[in-house]
Order: sequence, then structure tokens, then C-alpha cells
Amino acid sequence: MKKILFLAFNYPNGFFGPSTNCTLRIMKALCESGRYEVHCVSYADRGEDAYEIIPNIVLHRLPMKAKMKKVPRWVKQLSFLLKLPLYPFDKPLLYFRLYHASLDLIRSDHFDLVVSQCYPDECAWVGTFLKKHGFVDKLMVIFWDNIYGKLPRRVIPKGFALHRQRWAEGIIAKYADRLVSLYPIKKFHGQYGELPEAVGKRAYLGIPSVIRPNVKPVSSKQDAIVNDKINILYSGTIFRESYVEYLVDLLNATPEAGNINLIFFQRGVSSEKWGSLKERFRGTMYVSGWIPLPDLLALYPKVNFFMSYPGNPTAICSKLFEYVSFGKPILVLYDDDSDVNISTFSTYPACHCVDVRAQVSKNAPMLSEYIRAKNDFSISFDEVEEMFMKDSPRAYVELIEKMLK
Repeated sequence: MKKILFLAFNYPNGFFGPSTNCTLRIMKALCESGRYEVHCVSYADRGEDAYEIIPNIVLHRLPMKAKMKKVPRWVKQLSFLLKLPLYPFDKPLLYFRLYHASLDLIRSDHFDLVVSQCYPDECAWVGTFLKKHGFVDKLMVIFWDNIYGKLPRRVIPKGFALHRQRWAEGIIAKYADRLVSLYPIKKFHGQYGELPEAVGKRAYLGIPSVIRPNVKPVSSKQDAIVNDKINILYSGTIFRESYVEYLVDLLNATPEAGNINLIFFQRGVSSEKWGSLKERFRGTMYVSGWIPLPDLLALYPKVNFFMSYPGNPTAICSKLFEYVSFGKPILVLYDDDSDVNISTFSTYPACHCVDVRAQVSKNAPMLSEYIRAKNDFSISFDEVEEMFMKDSPRAYVELIEKMLK
């Protein structure tokens, strides 16, 4: 049985974040295949699990805990300015400390493949150092967050940022056997050029969020569902209150409004605004803060439609993959014609995209028709997985299998 080592330091007791959660899904899929022995270098146990615990993952504990202490904003800003000349290799002492600690943990073992992630970038750098000094056979680096192609802070000149990003990722690419980037960045590489060190090594995949549903039967928030209404759910951050205002006005302009129950598990909108929106909406509305993921997922099979709101137009909304995994219709609101979510999900047979810049009177008839046509729509998970294969853990497992043949 071949052995694979993941450098995902925050699993299972560090910060919770989407990057490590994506890596966890790949580790879990490899364990479930029964063909690999999966190991992970992890921060020391601080007595709190941030992620789902997979019993088959062998943990190698670092002699340090994830730094959880909050610092004042001015301290962060000062630290950033002092480290600016090092950008984006801005934590060298931490990188080398983690490298030596990781080496001490694995020196006596042999791994057929090391998989390191970025973000956090220290995982990618530690993997690079291990490969450079001959301690691992093969190295795969997954860029959940870009180094080359990441939008820099406004205080960093774009030309300087681009030059330094190319330099930094070029070092990682030189020693990696395989680089995996999310497919939206392919457009950037086409515009600014691929790194010479990465030619022939890079694969473009998606966020591994298309996962077969496995949920508990009852949620603690079961009262959010109104059985005799059309339930439409959103979970996540809402970046502008005007997005919800537009949706309410849009639904109010349809004949179906009185028969709709809107469900929000969110942050970003004030309680005062929710009060006025509830009064304004002709249907019913349930609003809550974030809830534990198992409770949220238990509601999904009972929902008729899911929705998403505009965010970063260059970033795929991973929540939408979670939604389509349940085979339900999705309502995608956008305010930028180049939003990657439009092209990504337009092939899904129950996707309806709504431009929030358009007049309500223009969008309302199309939305009404969509609600009537797709209210009882469902599609099997197997069909969804085939449709979004690049966005499934299976795609990453297949890539790893090719590397290890």
C-alpha cells in the first residue's frame, strides 16, 4: 500500500478554513478508496476539533500549536509594512521552523508522495524544502489560493507584486512534480504567461465540493422549513444589504411571492434591516446566524431552491457545488458580466442567473417562469458528479493515482 503525506497543518485542530477543508475531502476520498495509507503533518492538539475527524488518517503532531491569538489591527498593518520587501515570502522564520519540525517527524519514514497546499503558504514552502533537499520522492502542490496571480493589497505596486509572485511560485514549481491550480486562474496565466518552471506540470481542477450527501435526518433548525410553501435557502456571507432588498422586490413582483419562504443562515446584514425586509416581503422569512454544518446539511433535502449572492467575480462560489450535490435548483445572483459562476453553472439544467443591475420588471417574468418550471426538479448525484467531475474529490484522487503509477 503506497503512503501519501499531506502537509495540512491546521487539520484537525488549527484554524478552520475552506482550503484545509478541501484538502480534507481529498484525504477522506483516498482513505475510502482503501488503496492508500494517508498521513498528515498537523499542529499540536489544542483540545478542539475544527474539522471532521477521519480515523484512518495517521497524524504526525508538530511541537507547536496553531497561533490563535488576535492582535490589534495597527500591529498587523505595521508588521505587513515591515515585511513588504520580502513579499510574498513574508514569514521565512516560520517556514524554516516548520520545515525542521516536519523533517524531524518524517525523517525515519518513507512516503511515495507528499501533497502540500497553499493556503496557508507555509505548507507549500515546507513541501518545497523537503523535495529540494531530497527527503521526499514526489511533490504535488495544490494552490487553493494563488501566489502568482493573487490580487495584491493596494499599497503594493502591481508590477512589483507580479514580479515577486513569479519569483516565489517559480521556486515552488521548480521542485514540484505536479502543480494543481483552480481553473479560473487559467485566464490569468493566458494573459500574463505561465511560469517556465511550471510548463508541463500544471493541472487545472476545481474546488472538490461535489460530494455525495450524507446527512443526519433531523436538524435543530427544522422549524426553518415551511412544508406548504416553496422554501428558498441561502447560507453564507452577504456583502451588500442591497442584494437582499433586490431579491425581495423581485420576488414580490411575481405571483408566487405569497407562497415563498426565504431562509437565511448568514452574516453581513443587520437585525434592523432584516426587520424591515420581513415586513416588506409578501411571503415568509426565517433569519438566523450561522449554524453547525451537520444541522445545515440536514435541511438541504427539504429545500426547493438554493440561492447565492454576488461576491468576488473571479472566485467560484464553493457553496454552489454543495447545493448542486443535492440535485436541487440554484438561483445565482450576479452584478458583473465576467462572474465565473455564470459560466461554471450555466450547464446545470436547473440554474437561473439574475443580474441585480437590471430592472425588477425585466427579471420578474423570467424568475416566475423558472420557479414554476423547476419547483419539483431533482437530479441524481451521479449525474451531478459527471457534470462537474473537475470539482469533485474523485478528480484529485485520479490525478494522484496517475502520479503514483
